[in-house]
Amino acid sequence: MNDAGFTHSMVPGFKGMIDDQGRWYTKAGELIGGVPNLSTYSRVVMNPKTDPGASWEFKAIKPDGSYAYYYTAAFRRQQSDAKFENVAQLMKSIKGIRAKWMTHVKKFDIENKLDVCAVVLEVLFSNAARVGSQPGRGVGTLLVKNASQTQAGVNLAYIGKDSIPTKHIIKRSTSIEHAKLVDALLELMADKKPSEFLFTYEARGVRKRVPPSMVNQAFKHFGAPADVTVHKLRTCRGTSLFKILLDKDEERRPPTTEKDAIKRYRDMTEQVGKLLNHKRGVGSANEKVTGATAAISYIDSSLQLSLFARWGFRPPTALEKLLHKQEE
Repeated sequence: MNDAGFTHSMVPGFKGMIDDQGRWYTKAGELIGGVPNLSTYSRVVMNPKTDPGASWEFKAIKPDGSYAYYYTAAFRRQQSDAKFENVAQLMKSIKGIRAKWMTHVKKFDIENKLDVCAVVLEVLFSNAARVGSQPGRGVGTLLVKNASQTQAGVNLAYIGKDSIPTKHIIKRSTSIEHAKLVDALLELMADKKPSEFLFTYEARGVRKRVPPSMVNQAFKHFGAPADVTVHKLRTCRGTSLFKILLDKDEERRPPTTEKDAIKRYRDMTEQVGKLLNHKRGVGSANEKVTGATAAISYIDSSLQLSLFARWGFRPPTALEKLLHKQEE
């Protein structure tokens, strides 16, 4: 292998083919989505193919016994396409869905739980935010202490996923709709202790919480596809922004080198990462916005691949991660 130019080490146990770029293939020549790193995994176990429902090609096993499944790139592409088919369906109808929940924001009644759900949906959509699950860790779980009134409107500040500080500035001056949103948020904040949930409705003088599950139900009530949750609003916003950037790029001259193409692509994904508040090195001198997570989970892979096809350059190796998701 060394004489043939293969100087890197491989995780032992794999049975298949490898090319000069270090990519792995099945015995039938199908590209596998990703290659396990020797610094993380100690061995590979091939799928014995005894279970027709098991689509993985092999398991990469860590020293502690935990493992990750690896699939062919084609299988991952199929899964990704199915995911973004739902997002594409949502993108086609989101304008009408949003119009429906905005009618409830404009006529906000704190005794109407659907109105409160509509407020949550507008905050989620306009800020491309997560709904969350733990108290104070997402828009749908905010406590009163996470909200503050300002001269311009209302600020929502909390520690989000991966302990990333998150802040949404909602201004009256943004639009008439957001002026109404600010009014609703102020009413939801009024006469509550800091430790109380922000999103509640009143039923016979008793405050009842509006949890994320209720927001999902309202989302479907307003017209969202049956198998689409509110989390897909982030994917909708991320893919929509990338498509806008894609259209703008058509007005520019294509990059002349692969290095320039990669740089331009990263600039685009980082703009989506900024929208979604994706950062790395939080709290350190090296803190920066990253577009990697956005590219993997929030931007339609077909749009990304079409960009490189138009430029005439091979997609970056990192884009292959779109076709592989470790399931540990």
